[in-house]
Amino acid sequence: MVKIQNVFGDIKKGKQDNAIYQLHYGRQIRRVAYKEKIQPSLRQINQRIRFKDAVLWVNSLTSPEKTNLKKYYSKSYQSWKPGQPSTWYNWAKTFIMKKPELNLSASSPYTYFINHPAILKIEELDDSGGVVYTSNNLSNITAMVFKDHFSKDPNTDTVSLRVTTLPGIVFEYDLDVPQPIIISFPC
Repeated sequence: MVKIQNVFGDIKKGKQDNAIYQLHYGRQIRRVAYKEKIQPSLRQINQRIRFKDAVLWVNSLTSPEKTNLKKYYSKSYQSWKPGQPSTWYNWAKTFIMKKPELNLSASSPYTYFINHPAILKIEELDDSGGVVYTSNNLSNITAMVFKDHFSKDPNTDTVSLRVTTLPGIVFEYDLDVPQPIIISFPC
């Protein structure tokens, strides 16, 4: 917005469109406005990469897979509500865009909860990296089955979890589950 200092409009100060009016050593000058390019953060760069990967993955699906995604989406989301994806395409992109959330419960004895739009496989690993428990094929596009949450009490040997989402992306989580300490008193 340009501010005019006298009634005749001789001196202007401010910004109008792409021009900036200012006083420089008592004289009025007009210069072109420019925007500084701010470098994106590492988080923004990673989000952009995930978005590109999501678009490529959804576009690489076969037509029967896309049809099944559309059918499942129309059954699951019959009317739009705030916070949900607006189209089947956006919903399918969330398979890559979202990372699985791992929550440990405090009330029940060390139950873990995993939330993600399409969980494919869950593995419990011991400290040497061996698989203690496996749950396969939780989500499948051709069968129109999408598992969005999973909960289980971990085995006693479990140190970490390996979660695989539907596009095949693998995430690993350390379980910091405190083991109960048994103290016996001599009687």
